[in-house]
Amino acid sequence: QAPSPVTPQKITLSSAVVSQQLQQGVAESNRGTILLRMHYKPFKDSLYVTVIRVEDLPCQEKGELCNPYVKLFLLPRHSGSRKRKTKVKNKTLNPIYDEIFKFSEINRDQVGKIA
Repeated sequence: QAPSPVTPQKITLSSAVVSQQLQQGVAESNRGTILLRMHYKPFKDSLYVTVIRVEDLPCQEKGELCNPYVKLFLLPRHSGSRKRKTKVKNKTLNPIYDEIFKFSEINRDQVGKIA
């Protein structure tokens, strides 16, 4: 069963780590904006992250479209169980994903450090 909806959060993409932006607020950038939704289920020790969409991506060649995807990493560890990747969306600068990723074995104390 999918997690219950919560208010999505927009994060402006930059070369900084996304988790730092979540903690420090959104910074101005020319790398686009990502819209995410996070939901924690304490009775399952699971964190659900929905990648909703990305807007205003730049492309390396002016006027060209790109084939974007989103990589998710839960910090502080980059182990395989904490990495996820969306499907590639072809020829777009404003991809819509609506993909839900489940991260298991996340306790309540860790959620505050992640989100």
